[in-house]
Amino acid sequence: MNNFDLIIIGAGPGGYRAAEYAAKQGLKVVIFESGHVGGTCLNAGCIPTKTYVHAATFREARERMAQVVPQLRAGVEAILSHPNITLVRARAAFASHDPVILADGVYYTAPSIIIATGSVAKMLPLPDITDPRVVDSTGLLSLDHPPKRLCIIGAGVIGMEFASAFHRFGSEVSVIESLKECLPALDSDIAKRLRKHLERGITFRMKTAV
Repeated sequence: MNNFDLIIIGAGPGGYRAAEYAAKQGLKVVIFESGHVGGTCLNAGCIPTKTYVHAATFREARERMAQVVPQLRAGVEAILSHPNITLVRARAAFASHDPVILADGVYYTAPSIIIATGSVAKMLPLPDITDPRVVDSTGLLSLDHPPKRLCIIGAGVIGMEFASAFHRFGSEVSVIESLKECLPALDSDIAKRLRKHLERGITFRMKTAV
């Protein structure tokens, strides 16, 4: 049994920042991550999408993302190299009702455990949802060329970012939204002005169910 003062599951912003703080307080920390450190925002969210938003061409976006993401990921790796932090690159799970974690056949225990696993995209209950043409935001960032036509379901922040970027890359973009306006978290007048601006090249279908 490997004993620690703190166990953290997930090396995204919540996990690695907690590990950094705890380590500086003298705690012995083990943090588990089955994917890339940095979490969704760094690897498949905020950071990659910003490289797309600020790029003039799809090729430029891909090249910029390939530079920025590994560079920032290396920064997180440096944080987790603290002598009080042990990074285990494996999927962790509770081994029992006791505070015992199992990862790659090895048991770990600690008085406190932080679960910082983040979230995953929820796919809609639609026919043919497994069709390779149907992707979430992570899948869209993985494309090696812009699609000729792109339909985006949801006019929230992520949807609008991708709509504007891929329209600029030459895709024929349509956005479907069940609400009466895009970006519902923003001021309605600002959201309407933005949509009217984007309607010069993007088709919007508001108050439309899928």
